[in-house]
Amino acid sequence: MKEKQDKLKIGIVPKIVLYTDEVPYHDIYSYVNMYIKRVDEADAIPIGLVLNDGNIIKEQLDLCDAFIIPGGTKIEHALYQILEYAYEHHKPVLGICMGMQVMSIYSVLHDKGVNAFDREGFKKTYYEVKDDNPVLNLLEDNSMHAHYITRDNINETKHEITIDKDSFLHDVYNQDKRNVVSLHSAYINRVGSILNITAHASDGLIEGVENIDLLWIGVQYHPEIDEDDKLIYKFIKEIEGRK
Repeated sequence: MKEKQDKLKIGIVPKIVLYTDEVPYHDIYSYVNMYIKRVDEADAIPIGLVLNDGNIIKEQLDLCDAFIIPGGTKIEHALYQILEYAYEHHKPVLGICMGMQVMSIYSVLHDKGVNAFDREGFKKTYYEVKDDNPVLNLLEDNSMHAHYITRDNINETKHEITIDKDSFLHDVYNQDKRNVVSLHSAYINRVGSILNITAHASDGLIEGVENIDLLWIGVQYHPEIDEDDKLIYKFIKEIEGRK
């Protein structure tokens, strides 16, 4: 067991619910316990990140060695800012489901030279990219992989993905194909130059992206739900090995 001061500190991004009504207590940040559990199992310290009116607190991010951006239903701009910070400070990121989608969108806009801390410029560039080719939207709807997951039907939600041999994901699983827990209603159809696509579903949807040098790993599926999936564990151990 490592001493507390030697343990990695993994910042876990919350699900952000910012309401616009008059009730002040409706601005809520929530966390899925399974992410916390997986980080603790890897003998690292999970840190729940908080925001200020949807804006990041950079001093808090300085405390973290890496970040996990989990699944969710709404992409808030603060998620792009966390990625901008991680890129500038060379900190690893694991994006899961919506987290992978955020990473992919960020990578496309990064190629345009826009910085996420420039909110208006980032937003303007996002819509310019979409309008350039409406057929290739950055984020598209898809119901084929949407499921309602309970503790009793996890295996029924799985589908097979194909993993590139020369990838971090392949090193994690040591498999060309793997059945993964699927739960998403949108998907990414492209990435920018700082990411490589390393896994696909049988219908061609992107299931994995990564930058091995930055140790940015994104997956469309949910490894935190599957107790046999060691991606989060291996992600943290890889960070330890690079220290």
